[in-house]
Amino acid sequence: MQHDTTWATTIPDDPSSCIPTVTVTTHPGTEFGCAFNCSSDFCIMDRFATLPCGCTTAPWVATETLTACATRSPCWNCHTGFPWVTTDTACTTATV
Repeated sequence: MQHDTTWATTIPDDPSSCIPTVTVTTHPGTEFGCAFNCSSDFCIMDRFATLPCGCTTAPWVATETLTACATRSPCWNCHTGFPWVTTDTACTTATV
């Protein structure tokens, strides 16, 4: 599965807290016209959730699911966990 943090929504009561949205890719099987059937055996893929500049906490992570045929086999459809949070490295600080 592929994952990309795309954007985050700030929480109105706390502007330093936000909910990052991460895109998760799932792979349908041959019954949907794909070349491969990916395993659905239980597995968890741990990923980073990246917070945008100015955001310091995330009470949860929202996911958006993208469906795409796998390009190789073997392949898996895993559950995604987000045990780690990092901050966008492109943040800049203003100088006076």
